[in-house]
Amino acid sequence: MLDESYPERFRTLCQEAGQRGWRRVIMLGDDLREGPYTLKACLAQAGVMVFVPGPRDRTWLQGLADGVRAGEVPNEASLARLAAMLADGMEHGVNGLVVTDPAVLILVRTCANGAPIFDVTEV
Repeated sequence: MLDESYPERFRTLCQEAGQRGWRRVIMLGDDLREGPYTLKACLAQAGVMVFVPGPRDRTWLQGLADGVRAGEVPNEASLARLAAMLADGMEHGVNGLVVTDPAVLILVRTCANGAPIFDVTEV
């Protein structure tokens, strides 16, 4: 049972992840925050393990997303790197991808190779 102090929108997202049967996810983009609460913490309390890219990959992905926002088309090497990162997560038991940034969502949809995507960019 989720702590009722979490914002309703976070509880709804966590319940949806549970309905999908997700127990391990990769979160791409910044963690959503509302007051002292974060989506990552809410997912964790709901029993969903949340993995995030390491600092280097996070910085690289942010730069790639900034380029997409500026209208740049990512090169094949960058898309291959992202596809490999996502595939590695799926091979290690990740059930899906939680995407919080619209530019990252564009990139992920390009190279997710069928990995389930939980689009929370509109939240």
